[in-house]
Amino acid sequence: MPMKNILVIDDSPLFREYLWTKCTENALDLTMSSTVRDGLAKMRTLKPDLVLLDYHISGLSYLEVLQQKKDNAGIADIPLIITAKRLDQDKIIELAPYNISKVFTKPIQIDALFGAIAQILNVRFDLDTAPGRVDVHINDNIIFIEISQGLNQDKLELLQFKMLELIELYRVRSPRLLVMISHTKLGPADTPKLYSLFEIVTKIAAGGQQNIRVLTRDSCVSAYLASRREFSGIQIEENLSAAVEQLLGEAASGEPAAIEGRLLSRPDQTGVGESVQLTFAAEDGPPVTLENIRDMLQNLKIAVVDDDFVIQELIKNTFQRAGAIVSTFPDGGAYLAALESVPFDLTFLDMIMPAMDGFAVLQAMQEKEIRQPVIVLSALSQRESVIRAFKLGIKSYLVKPLRPGAIFTKTLEILRTTF
Repeated sequence: MPMKNILVIDDSPLFREYLWTKCTENALDLTMSSTVRDGLAKMRTLKPDLVLLDYHISGLSYLEVLQQKKDNAGIADIPLIITAKRLDQDKIIELAPYNISKVFTKPIQIDALFGAIAQILNVRFDLDTAPGRVDVHINDNIIFIEISQGLNQDKLELLQFKMLELIELYRVRSPRLLVMISHTKLGPADTPKLYSLFEIVTKIAAGGQQNIRVLTRDSCVSAYLASRREFSGIQIEENLSAAVEQLLGEAASGEPAAIEGRLLSRPDQTGVGESVQLTFAAEDGPPVTLENIRDMLQNLKIAVVDDDFVIQELIKNTFQRAGAIVSTFPDGGAYLAALESVPFDLTFLDMIMPAMDGFAVLQAMQEKEIRQPVIVLSALSQRESVIRAFKLGIKSYLVKPLRPGAIFTKTLEILRTTF
């Protein structure tokens, strides 16, 4: 029986590499293309069994690609999976005539993607069904990795690609790693997965294992690291504040850039489904301009909750020029009232406001189980205030005074992720 072939048209080399790794492990043949025109040519000549197409890839518009495919009888019936940063309902309706099997928004739920591929091609993927979540973010060259609810081998393998995506995007020169293992009870059967985890983080850490901290109270993890000579340089911590202070201190002493914020994820953060949300922030990354994120911002619904009119206008002017829809609110109560009928894609929230401050807003959102990206705006920079905010589920933190470039970078934390 000939191998099934998948054509991947996507300009992310890490995404293509990850798909190649997983598909070849499961006896599927992959053909890669980083441009639309090359992808269309390969579609005509190879006639693959399935096509994965990035909605936002440059070259031709997605409708031109779909129309050319539809007009060619030899390839019209090839099933197609679309991946996209975000799609409005009207855009999804436009896809109806073009034999689209599935649409996945980024960050992609990898297990759901492979489930769709298996169903379309009538093949089987050997995926780890064990519970487990992996959350990754970067701040000032420190990679925070939170592992909870167990160890899942496929998500651990994906971890390396997630970290590389963030390091490449923000040109992190000297990454340090904090691995937080919480809400997880491990046993001897998990030791192969622990080996995978620590082998992956060791590859990523700059300067060796002395730049890795593991935050855990699980005796299985401690015993495992103590028994493995190849991981003897990895240090275990039981106190989050101490681990963060150590890494922040080392990062500050090794890099001249100031630390603008602190990124800590709350231990019980669950999010929606099994998708791993990535957040990242760095001062010295590639230039972020209106032009290179305009596509992501079209019709994006943004809320600005701040009693400072100047801040409202700064953020509104920054994003409206790119086609985003910006709503402003002078206090937390007005924002919460609007949330009853309007789901926002992203919220900028001031922490110090009269009547109802940002902490009260976050608490109310948590109690109502409203899960959406929040970037905090505040003049507060004390570690305790930042930790308190992150425990209430914020995605990132900006310290006033604000700069348009920093605002764009923080927005990319939410919007520009693949996995």
